[in-house]
Amino acid sequence: MKEVIPTKVARGIIANILIERSNKIDKACRELMEQDLKENDAVSEYSQSIGWEACAIRVLADDILAGEISIKEAIKDILDPDEIQEAKARCEEWIKESQKDETER
Repeated sequence: MKEVIPTKVARGIIANILIERSNKIDKACRELMEQDLKENDAVSEYSQSIGWEACAIRVLADDILAGEISIKEAIKDILDPDEIQEAKARCEEWIKESQKDETER
């Protein structure tokens, strides 16, 4: 039974986790911007900076998918501890699914 995850799959898992983080930040940014507009008729620099952070995380996800950032660096320097655990769980799930597919063949 195979217990090695292809690099492309590992990169995809990490990128998906980062996209999920980016989407959460983007949602918070939109909520802050709406609140800013209601209260001040303008968007604050703070809420704009949160939007830029969401964009930067998407760029990191793209760089990981493209192979410009190593998997080791992504895990060590980019993912949060909770995200590392999530990546491990998704990798374990991928292994289970691939083993299941192999036994069905």
